[in-house]
Amino acid sequence: MIINEMKKIIITSHNNDLDKDKMTSKYKDIYDSKIELYTRNNELLFKSDYFNVDSSNKYLENQGENNRKIEIKNGKYFGICGKMKSGIIGIMLFRYNPKIAFQITNIKQIFNKYYNELYLPTTNPNPLHDNKHQAVGIWIHAGGGNYDWSAGCLTLYADLYDLFIKNFYLNEIVEIEKI
Repeated sequence: MIINEMKKIIITSHNNDLDKDKMTSKYKDIYDSKIELYTRNNELLFKSDYFNVDSSNKYLENQGENNRKIEIKNGKYFGICGKMKSGIIGIMLFRYNPKIAFQITNIKQIFNKYYNELYLPTTNPNPLHDNKHQAVGIWIHAGGGNYDWSAGCLTLYADLYDLFIKNFYLNEIVEIEKI
C-alpha cells in the first residue's frame, strides 16, 4: 500500500468557539475541534465539528502538579482500525513512519513488534511518563455527554461515532494529520 491509496483523516484542533451546546455536563469538556475523513480520491466521507483533541477536565481534579491534561502535538500520524480492550472499534494512532506502516498487516503486530511507534509527542508534560512530553495508547474513539471519555485520546461525540467508524475495516491503515 502507498500513502495516496489510504484514506486520510484531517483534524483541525480547537477551531470552534466555546459553544455551550458542545460542552459536556459534568466536567465541562468541550468538543471544540473538527474531524474530516477523505477517500484516497479526496472525496469527503465524513465531517463533524463535535470532536475533542485533549484529555478530559476530569483529570485535573485533585491532581495538583500531577494533572493529566494532555494533548498530542500537531503533525502527521498513522492510525490502524482495531478493537480496544473494551471491545469497541477505534483507530489507534502511531508515529508517521511509512516504512513501518506498510509492513503492518494487523494491530497485534504493533503491540508485538513495533510498540515504540505508539509513543506520540504531547504538547505538555505527562506525569504518567515521568513528565516527558509523550503519551502511548492514543485512540480515536467515541466520547460522552457527561465527559469526553478521554485520558488523552481523540474523541468524537458518541451519537456521531457509528457514522464515522463504519467507513473503516479492521486492520485498515489510515493517514492522519492534526493541525
